[in-house]
This record gives sequence, C-alpha cells and structure tokens, in this order.
Amino acid sequence: MTKPEKIQTGAPVSWQDIRGDDNGDLMLATQIMNVMEQGIIVWSPDGTCELHNTRVFDVLELERDAIGIGTKRDDFLDAACACGEFSADILAEHKRRLLAHVSFQFDRTLPSGRVVATYARPTREGGYVVTSTDVTEARQAAADLAVAKQAAEDAEAQAREILLEERARQAEAHTLSNLDEWLQSCKSLDELFQIVAKFMGYLLPDSFGELYLYSNSRDVLDGACEWGQDGMMNDHITPDSCWSLRRGRAYEHSPNTLCFPCDHLRPELSGQLGEYICIPVIAHGDTVGLLALLRFVE
Repeated sequence: MTKPEKIQTGAPVSWQDIRGDDNGDLMLATQIMNVMEQGIIVWSPDGTCELHNTRVFDVLELERDAIGIGTKRDDFLDAACACGEFSADILAEHKRRLLAHVSFQFDRTLPSGRVVATYARPTREGGYVVTSTDVTEARQAAADLAVAKQAAEDAEAQAREILLEERARQAEAHTLSNLDEWLQSCKSLDELFQIVAKFMGYLLPDSFGELYLYSNSRDVLDGACEWGQDGMMNDHITPDSCWSLRRGRAYEHSPNTLCFPCDHLRPELSGQLGEYICIPVIAHGDTVGLLALLRFVE
C-alpha cells in the first residue's frame, strides 16, 4: 500500500504518498477501502474528491453519478442539504469547520429514515478524510434504552409516591386509633371535648374549627369546643342558623361561587372568612351536633 522504505524508516505516510506511487498501490488502497463497512471519501485541500470507495453509495443511498473523482465538496454538501439530510444552519456550520481545518462529527438522517454518523478528519496536506457509518440500529437501541430508563424512573417515582401515601395512611390510621382509645377512656364530657380539640388541631393543622352539640331541648346547639382560634366560638346557635342543618347534609361555602354564609358565623368575621364547610354530626341515625371547619383570609 505504501513505499517499503517509508514503513521501514518509520516516516509518516499520507494519502499523497499513495497517490504518488504506482497504480498497484492505488488499486490495493482502493480494494481495502471497498471492503470496509464505512463509506469513505477523500477530499483534496481545494475541496475536490480525490478518492472514494463503492460502499459510500450504499451507506449514503447515493446514485452512481452523485459523487466521483473531481466532484466538488461544496456541491456534494449542498445536494445533501437539499435532500433534507441536515438544515442550512448545520450546513453553514460544516463549511465553517472545514475552513478552520478541524475534526468534527455529525449525524445525517437520510430520506429513508436511516441515520448515518459522519466523521470528518483533516489531513496534514489540508484535505479531509470523511467516513460515514450506518448507525440506525445503534441510535434506535439508544432511544429504546432511554425510553426504558425513563419508564423505570417513572415507575420508581410512582412506587415512592405510593409508599409515601401508604405511610401517610398508616400514620392517619394510627392517629385515629389513638383518638378512639382516648375517647373510650374519657370520664367526662370536658375531657372528651378537650381530646377532640387537640386531635382535630393535630389532624388539620391549618384549620380553625368549632363543634356544637344539641341541647336536651334540641332547640339550640351549645358550643362544645374549638381549635385554631381563641374565644371566637358562639355559646349557642339555633338549628336554622346553619345551612347544613337546614338541608340535612354537608354545606361548603366558597366566596367565588353562588352560595350564602351561615347565620351562626359572627357578622364581624364575614369579611375575613374564606372557604369553610359545615358538617352535621350524626350518631345512630340522629343528628346530634355540628362540625364547622373554617379558613380565614389574611
């Protein structure tokens, strides 16, 4: 392929050395290039094709007249850009790098959808050796791997979320179990109301709440306990002062919807209230009281 004396002396060998030898060396070089997997093009310093192998036609899906000895590199690149293998901006970047005489690599997507990795390496004389390799399967495998990795990460995140939800559910169940145990141990209503207020403040840390119970005469409801606020609960309210008791179901109030505030709320607080909900307390099928959860607007 090269001159024996150059190999023996260790002097650097270039394409110019091969081209300057006899036709036998050139034919040997061409035969070696033709059996390689990559498509290979050798460009001269002035951007003219000096040599290419036959594999380049298959790799780049080229017609036989698309490239040959003497083809101008700019014309070849312009034709590839016109086919949509890369954009005009990328083409301009390629030409800038060629003028700078630096190595670079890029992927080109052929009209068939195949992906070809192209590597351009400068020669010491100022030309370029460009190799093109079909990497369609490798790029697809990488894309599939990325999808599988993302799916695995999503599954892991979902599993962590489910685990956190399960831990939160178990913590809530444990808290409710403790509440039930404390309520069963109460010896007076005062203790019961104290425990309810403590646990409600713990379960709903950002809430304000009030609990009312029907009096024996059932004409009024007495204030039993409150949490998240101090001294704002009414001593007594009438059953018809709450929409939830009048309608027999939970009542949710929102300032941004068509609804009306309950009369049992203090008038001076009406401008400070945000969303709130009133829930009838039912035991053994009878309504025994009212639970009000409030939120104030800062």
